[in-house]
Amino acid sequence: MLFHPLSIAVILTDAVSCYFLFAAFSSSIRVLLQDGEADEQESPLSVIREESISRNGRFILLLQCLSLLFMLFGISLVFPPILTGIMCGTGVLQISGETGVQMLLVKICTLLVLHVWYLIDRAKQELPAGKMDMAAAKAMLCSVPFVFLSVWLTVKTLWVMNMGQSGDCCTLAYGAAADGSSVNLNLWLTLLGGSTLVLFLFGAGAGKRNPIPIQLFAVLAGGVLWGLAATVCLDYFFSAYYYGVSQHHCLWCLFLPGNYGVGYLFFFVLALVLSQSSALFVNGRIAMSQGELVKWTGMKRQQSGMLIIAGIFVYFLLTLLPVLLWKIQHGVWTV
Repeated sequence: MLFHPLSIAVILTDAVSCYFLFAAFSSSIRVLLQDGEADEQESPLSVIREESISRNGRFILLLQCLSLLFMLFGISLVFPPILTGIMCGTGVLQISGETGVQMLLVKICTLLVLHVWYLIDRAKQELPAGKMDMAAAKAMLCSVPFVFLSVWLTVKTLWVMNMGQSGDCCTLAYGAAADGSSVNLNLWLTLLGGSTLVLFLFGAGAGKRNPIPIQLFAVLAGGVLWGLAATVCLDYFFSAYYYGVSQHHCLWCLFLPGNYGVGYLFFFVLALVLSQSSALFVNGRIAMSQGELVKWTGMKRQQSGMLIIAGIFVYFLLTLLPVLLWKIQHGVWTV
């Protein structure tokens, strides 16, 4: 699988991102070493270094996004037909073992860290030269191990997925259901409703009031909890109305053309809510530390709050509409 065209595209994307990461890393180290030297911070060389970090960091963020999207596309659609006995991403991840799941989780964490850096760097551009340069440089340095670990796990995952290797598809999910192993669905539905309420209360109109630490942490915790609850509820409850069976707990089948690729929409919505929850938190903390950015961060927090609400609306539209259609077609609510 390592020499598949899509795999080569992923590896090249990660390799180019490592090139920009090395450049951003060296510039960040120089910014940290010049700390306390006010004259040098305002020198043309210092400005060039800061612009280099900003430019290279944006390339890294873009390339890591492309790398994750390429891997999602490969796992869900491209690799299953090549591997024997596999029809969806469940079998692909089974063949790759723990490495495949670790790779996806690390890639998501990498994008979150890079997103935090982007928020800090964006706010820095609204301040006079020299302010928040240290914070942006430290954030960039924090992303370095995540990016390298993401690249390493990606190559390792592609390496273990050999051409023609056989595996199971959704039989593990069916087997787990048959063995009686399940989740407390009522608990997760309650968590989904509670976290939705928290995000609506603190997300709507977030930029119209001064940030309060407890509200910022509530939004961040609510966004993470909402993402977890939304994923579990989709897997164990709402997906049944797409499949037409009640014991098919496989999220990867939602990415298939037979289900109109709705899995990509769900992934986008989950990523949107999680990223904007963290954006609202970070911009709120910036407003508390940089008084001159209260108005600017207020607009950004307002935008994040509206995007969070929009993402939640789309999620419930995609989950509740099939339920209503099932009721209309079959006369019952349950599958």
